Amino acid sequence: MQKTTWLILILLMASMLVLSGCNLFSGGGGGEIVLEPEEIELGDVDDDGTGDINNPETMTEDDWQDMAEAYEDLFEETDKEKKKTVKGSCDVIAEKSTCVDYIGSYWETPELAALNCKGVGVYSSDKTCPYTRYGGCKTGAGTINEMIIWHYPEGGGGFDDENIQYAIGACNANPLGTWTTPDAEFLR
Repeated sequence: MQKTTWLILILLMASMLVLSGCNLFSGGGGGEIVLEPEEIELGDVDDDGTGDINNPETMTEDDWQDMAEAYEDLFEETDKEKKKTVKGSCDVIAEKSTCVDYIGSYWETPELAALNCKGVGVYSSDKTCPYTRYGGCKTGAGTINEMIIWHYPEGGGGFDDENIQYAIGACNANPLGTWTTPDAEFLR
């Protein structure tokens, strides 16, 4: 049980890092600005000089609006009419009783999903995770990084009717997570 709980927490934290724009590979192409940790210091003042951009307590409403606009593309898919499809999956059922379906447009590049799965499970670009009666934790709903971490009774972690309640609680406690079922996601 303890290993399963840690896995869930690690997967939720990894999802939050991805959704927050954490880039483990600095100096990437595409013209983006990559700030090194030493370049950001407490006390930096925003463009209009009204507050510390690293301290939510001193940020004005305009500062919050500017920040929300700057990151808007991370929070929602641009093509809302596009049908949700699974771009790939990471099967970790044998070891951890979970499987991840990659859904958001970020995962359309198979190398990104494969890299996310590398060393953890078996990646597939043409298979979805198998059906599960328990459901899973959908993180980043409606964002480019949307994914669902499905939970299973078989495998190394083996969820049951009792301990699945902890997984559901951990998922729903995450501001970016919502517990869902396969039927709710794919039988609309």
